[in-house]
Amino acid sequence: CGSGATGIEALSRGACHCTFVDNNDTALRITRRNLELCRLAVDGVILRSSVPAQLQRQSQPFDIIFADAPYVFDDHEKLLRLLIELEYIAPKGIVILETSSKSDLPEEVDVLHQQQRRSYGDTALTFFS
Repeated sequence: CGSGATGIEALSRGACHCTFVDNNDTALRITRRNLELCRLAVDGVILRSSVPAQLQRQSQPFDIIFADAPYVFDDHEKLLRLLIELEYIAPKGIVILETSSKSDLPEEVDVLHQQQRRSYGDTALTFFS
């Protein structure tokens, strides 16, 4: 989740909930503080976890999953498979992967199909549903 900026932006634009995940204690502290400063702490849950290694089932699936793994991460197919297996994705949900624009992502993984890819310099956003 880094600083939490993307999730906080979503909350400020009407998202009813956001779960922030990171394995770095500093990033989690910064995210918690940013949520408090924006008066959005009640709408956010912060989890310390390493993704995908420590993904666990959640009580409800997510409508939107935004995953911004480090650019050196290269097992996006495994991540997508785990999101499917652990039922993280709501029936009409989408998964957005932020990667290096040089990353080679699969066109489909099980029930997820790449819908579009947008590149912005060295960064790419790839949408799966």
